[in-house]
Amino acid sequence: MHKKLKFVTPLFVVGFAASAYILLAGTSDSPKTEPPATPAASGVDNDSGASVTTESKPSQVIANSSDPPITTNVPTPQYPEKRQNNKTFLANGREYPLREYRSLITPNDPSYNQWWVPKTGLEAAWSYGTGSGTKIAIIDTGFALDHEEFANRWLDSAGEKGITTLESSIAANCTNRRLVLDKSCNGLDDDGNGYIDDARGWDFTNDDPSVQAGEINPSGSGVFHGTAVTGIAAATGNNGKGIAGVSWASQILPIQALGDDGYGDSLSIARAIRYAADRNVDVINLSLGSLDEDSYLREAIQYAMERDVIIVAASGNDGCDCISYPARYPEVVAVGALNNNDKVATFSSYGSNLDIIAPGSGMLAPSWRSTNATTAYDTGLAGTSFAAPYVSGLLANARSKQPNASWVQILNGLLQTADHRDLTTASPRSNTLGFGYVKADALMARASLAYNQVQRYGFAVRMASGKEQYDAIQCEGNQFPTAPFYEIRHGSSVHYSIDELAVRLQGRAGATANLKGYACTGFPTDQIDTYRMLNSAREFSDADANAHKIY
Repeated sequence: MHKKLKFVTPLFVVGFAASAYILLAGTSDSPKTEPPATPAASGVDNDSGASVTTESKPSQVIANSSDPPITTNVPTPQYPEKRQNNKTFLANGREYPLREYRSLITPNDPSYNQWWVPKTGLEAAWSYGTGSGTKIAIIDTGFALDHEEFANRWLDSAGEKGITTLESSIAANCTNRRLVLDKSCNGLDDDGNGYIDDARGWDFTNDDPSVQAGEINPSGSGVFHGTAVTGIAAATGNNGKGIAGVSWASQILPIQALGDDGYGDSLSIARAIRYAADRNVDVINLSLGSLDEDSYLREAIQYAMERDVIIVAASGNDGCDCISYPARYPEVVAVGALNNNDKVATFSSYGSNLDIIAPGSGMLAPSWRSTNATTAYDTGLAGTSFAAPYVSGLLANARSKQPNASWVQILNGLLQTADHRDLTTASPRSNTLGFGYVKADALMARASLAYNQVQRYGFAVRMASGKEQYDAIQCEGNQFPTAPFYEIRHGSSVHYSIDELAVRLQGRAGATANLKGYACTGFPTDQIDTYRMLNSAREFSDADANAHKIY
């Protein structure tokens, strides 16, 4: 018998209204959209004394043909210009402060400005990007396919030629029992992936191509869950409706692995993970959990990660040192919940594998009702189920800015730019906080703007692919170390890694690993003048020789 897994249940005691809807327009407390910034007038940059103008055209006064033109005191740029140490240097020796500019965007969704948007710097983060070109798989209960927040956002399979329309009413008929009775389904596996007519995901609980919520049990306790989780991750922003999710422009792959009652098992969830990986998604969100270790599910997670997919999971809602599986696995990003008082929520489970804290209390999100499948919303949602999709959406946004970065680099960018209050560089993580509280604006700024460094010290590390890379670097200045640096021993062979998946794979092959400390990482877009390699064995002392077995 397969183990039964229960999704991480939202805590309804936090003001949840079972029939709550929101007015989408005309409310007196609707957030106001700020007008676009007005270009600054000419003036003096007080930091450098350099004259700043809105136009570079010199003004001229014509006296007679022999008089030289009179110009403003703007120096002619001397090329090549150079960025260094947050300054712009010209060849003639002049230097200027290096300022940061970005597009300004404020969504027009009437309820976009929930407490967790300003608290985590999300509005500023949206100015850098909203996930264009990325794909997020939500593995959960069914979905409100026709909800206003997800129009034109579902990741459809172009290979399924029999599908002519994908309205939920049609999708509901595309089951194994009625495949050829509806002209929108042709009963063929057009894309050859083993799933017939899976134009829009797959339902692994009923083994059919319809992931519509409420098909089996419209009054089930978990029937709303997949829709709400999807909304936090990726509800469409700036569409004038409802809320704005973290990642507006990503595509969403809906996969049902839990029934309307919120239950699934090892087989349904593992199959869903493999399916998502084969659909080439970037991020898989798992707002579900079990207290029991599940080796079969872990193998599916490894399958996805070997295909360059990052897995994000909820830590659990038991409020103890008891992180749920699969979040408890080191290779999975484990997310705890922040409440609207800027504290870790009392229900948020914690432990040695917790990575980060994200908003997960007092949330407003899209929902599904048997009487309202397009405009329903729920208020007062709470649970690590809603913290995990925040991180999934943010990682997708960062990936869109750093498509050539490894997930190890992007994840450590998330952790290095977190709010590290109550932590120190000497003790960069704790069991209750992980590496700190998520800061969306800091991550997106780091992922979007080239980091300039005169000299960088790096370490050779081995990744899951077996390739030696230089992703691990020595932290400098106020950089916060978050990349666990392992010494891996297999017989007489010794090498180093900051890749949890690589550590897992080596462990399965009989190696042992010793956590030597924490390092930093960079991005491929960083501009480095000089790169120096360090000897890992010398830098990380062998004083602690008590290597532990990798499970």
